[in-house]
Amino acid sequence: MTIDRKYVLILVSAFWALTSFGQYFSRTFYNNSEGGSAFMQLGLIESEAIVGLSNEICSDNESCVSFLITNKTGDSINNIERLGFLGFRNAMQVRNDTIFFSDATISSESVVYWHFGMLRKNGSVIAEYKYNMIHLKDVGIGSFGYNYPKNYGLTLIGNNEVVLWGEGLDKRMPNPKKVPWRSAFLRLKIDGSRLSDIIWYEQNNYPLRRMADAAMDIDGNLVFSYEISDIMLTGFYRYVIKLNHDNTFTEIGRVKIRDFDSDFPRIVVDHDGNYIINRSYNEILFEYNSNSDRIPYITKMDREGNELWRKVVPPIYKKPFETIWTVVFSLDRLSIAANNDILCTGTCNICDSFYISKTNRLEKRCGPISFIARFDTDGNLIWRHFIAPQKPNGDLYLNGLRDIQEAPDGSIVVCGVLERINDQNILYTDAWLMRLSPGGCLNAECDHLEKYWHFPDSLVATVNTLIQDLIISPNPGTDQISITMSDDMTMPIRYELNNISSQRVEIGSHSGGSTLTISAANLDAGMYIIRLMDRLGKIWTGKWVKA
Repeated sequence: MTIDRKYVLILVSAFWALTSFGQYFSRTFYNNSEGGSAFMQLGLIESEAIVGLSNEICSDNESCVSFLITNKTGDSINNIERLGFLGFRNAMQVRNDTIFFSDATISSESVVYWHFGMLRKNGSVIAEYKYNMIHLKDVGIGSFGYNYPKNYGLTLIGNNEVVLWGEGLDKRMPNPKKVPWRSAFLRLKIDGSRLSDIIWYEQNNYPLRRMADAAMDIDGNLVFSYEISDIMLTGFYRYVIKLNHDNTFTEIGRVKIRDFDSDFPRIVVDHDGNYIINRSYNEILFEYNSNSDRIPYITKMDREGNELWRKVVPPIYKKPFETIWTVVFSLDRLSIAANNDILCTGTCNICDSFYISKTNRLEKRCGPISFIARFDTDGNLIWRHFIAPQKPNGDLYLNGLRDIQEAPDGSIVVCGVLERINDQNILYTDAWLMRLSPGGCLNAECDHLEKYWHFPDSLVATVNTLIQDLIISPNPGTDQISITMSDDMTMPIRYELNNISSQRVEIGSHSGGSTLTISAANLDAGMYIIRLMDRLGKIWTGKWVKA
């Protein structure tokens, strides 16, 4: 199989702050294939790099796992692709400068393998291991095919251990027809040595259950969120369950939920050892004039399983007899900030009136959008932003955010999927990455925040274009850099000059003329990276060497 490095970096929009050129940004990455891609998870390598994880289709239609590594300003450093398939957006963790990952494959001999591996920031493989889980002849067959153990993710825990986890069915176990899915765990040492066989978990014989997230508890054990009806069928519940060091299980607590149509279980553990989970329930929110059958909540539970509080991400809801509303549909990721605040992101449904410049009037638009929010330790909302970028005709760009993390410098990094801008009536999506201010904004002033996040015009005016090479002379040179302007550049031009360590040494603009001249007399000898962006967001880049 041949795997090409297929990602091409596209700058969709960037806010060029006066004090820091490109400090916060919004970028998309696409792979030249129809249908596009999406980041499902992200990781931060200290303050120096960002890792976006996605599922892709390789050149020969095989399923691929892709790690796109950028620097802190979103410039692509490396792209690593490998055979395999992911589960529920939890297949990667970053610790210090190491990327840990898991995925799964099925061999030509019908053997299911789970994989565990480690990567460096430069893309080189530190180690990779695979584990024979089960043969397809030993698993049950359900309505969706073979119910073999599917790897959903991994979690680093105490004692230099890692747990791979997922769901599946071993038909040699009791009641295989009554229990189509069991949670499955595999305990390993971080050096790849296997500490257990498959550890199966089921709470009862009710044939619906779901596990989609896990975290390390402050005592070093694994905890996970588990969704099931109780054995008396009195309702649906979301449990917090612990996998102990001796591979037994302990129920910590549970909360009631709407039903299995609610969003997937998510869980994080704060710095004090409290458990933060999501839940959905039927409720009327009188303060928002809301009557919905799916209200997603954030719930905080102490270590004894007591519910401390539950808070809703506030919607923008309709006034009486008006069809204007924005309500959160699902919480796709929870994370904990350095000060113990809770960050969350997910998707919304929206129906509202937007100003359309083309018609010079307000017009109604409905569709899916995304949101980001931050709560303090007592559940008080600090900020919440609905993100609804508009097309020139007023329609909304399809978008969804899948992960949110706080960087060491306090900035907020999010990733997900954004509809690709194109002139064809075809839906393409690109992997989307943003670095935002501590207030969750595209610039420090947050002056683009209104009812919905207002993106700069470049976001909806930019046409995706490949990064193009610059014509630079003399190269090598000494005192002056001369760059020939391309005929398809739209003035004005913004440029930046970085040294080989990615330190910015000069920024500026160019409003006209066929040649851009930059003084290099005060620069040290060595290699420099030059990047230009025109008014429409098209990018040119090149390398220049000072002799």
